Amino acid sequence: MPSLIHNVLAQLSGHIVYKLSRVKVSWFKLLLIKIFIWANNIDISELLDKDLKSYSNFNDFFIRRLESKYRPIDNRESQITSPADGTITEFGTVNDGKLIQAKDHYYDLSDLLGNKLSDQEIGTDLFLTIYLSPQNYHRIHMPFDGEVIGAKYIPGEKYTVRPRTLKKVDRVFTKNERLILWLKSSMGISPLVMIGALNVASISTFWQEEFKFKKDSYSEVPPGKSKKQKGEELACFNLGSTVILLLPSSYAALRVSSMQPVKMGEAIAEYLP
Repeated sequence: MPSLIHNVLAQLSGHIVYKLSRVKVSWFKLLLIKIFIWANNIDISELLDKDLKSYSNFNDFFIRRLESKYRPIDNRESQITSPADGTITEFGTVNDGKLIQAKDHYYDLSDLLGNKLSDQEIGTDLFLTIYLSPQNYHRIHMPFDGEVIGAKYIPGEKYTVRPRTLKKVDRVFTKNERLILWLKSSMGISPLVMIGALNVASISTFWQEEFKFKKDSYSEVPPGKSKKQKGEELACFNLGSTVILLLPSSYAALRVSSMQPVKMGEAIAEYLP
């Protein structure tokens, strides 16, 4: 019953926030944007478009683009880069099919990906969890040269993914709805998981304006050009959330620390010789 009540309230909250974030009334959307900038200490000097009036609604500002010079891509061939801005809350090795969510809280890789693991996915035994707070840049980018070979949506709940929640609620990442992008490179298949959360009403991808959350799981293949270079845009969160990147330890080594702030394009791992 508590879970049902939470889910109903989360759905209601998400619906309200979705509607408010799309309001195009000039004074209202400008007020929301200015309050958000003030409350989250947003550095507007980084904005590609610095004219706040040009944003069609609050969500348009939330998924704002930045000048490329503020997110330089580490183009060294030996480096794998962060797909997002945020804070690294957890990282490490997948042991016995389990990933750490927070101290004494674990979840299953098979549950995260929503299927029985294939031989290729069993090889993805390193993970990196990046929490995106409201003030972060919310566009997600390719961490290495490769191809997006598919996407899978898994329905679920909308628990908040704030670090303090992860220390109290078990298996948040496998309970919440999520979108998995299957990335293929010289390393094999590396799933990149975008976790939905409280007030995250949708995800946009490079091939679809809004990948709306639905009641049932489904998969699709991006039409057209799906090969991407390191640093190219993949998707964005329309409010909120967390990204989990999986890598194979036979090809890569993580080079990060716990609670480390990262920016998109910074090196987070390197290829093994």
